[in-house]
Amino acid sequence: MDIQSLGQVLPTLVPLDLANNPTPEQFHSAFCDLGQMDRGSASVGIWQGQPPWEFHQEGDEFLLVLQGEVTITLLLNGSRKTYPLVKDSVFIVPAKVWHRSHAEQPVTLLSVLASLHGPVSYAEDPRTGEQLVSVEDIMEETQGSETSRRIQPTSGESCSPIV
Repeated sequence: MDIQSLGQVLPTLVPLDLANNPTPEQFHSAFCDLGQMDRGSASVGIWQGQPPWEFHQEGDEFLLVLQGEVTITLLLNGSRKTYPLVKDSVFIVPAKVWHRSHAEQPVTLLSVLASLHGPVSYAEDPRTGEQLVSVEDIMEETQGSETSRRIQPTSGESCSPIV
């Protein structure tokens, strides 16, 4: 088991603007994998913009806003429900619910997901099943391809542990 210090990790991250067609290197500079748990992981990232819709079949996702503001949108019972989160807000995204986030300005977000990530979608309504993409497939694609630059990974390269 490794111990991570957010005080040491956060200054090393480079904010990512999702609207500027970021490269895989830019993603890895903006996100840090803090460690594995169950079949998922804990990660922290600094970004702005709007990533694709996400879906986690087997587990909830815990979110903690460390800096900035972000809006989380859930697709529940045929409607969209939005939740504005500010610094120090904690939010649990239920399993089996399509959701996406949007930040006008850089947000620092801690995410804990105890299961595999699940599919993402670029469709306006991901419940249609259109434009579904596997995170694992995207991360395995050739670096620099158009698709690999469109996805927010669940985490970046592992951070150096503090011993």
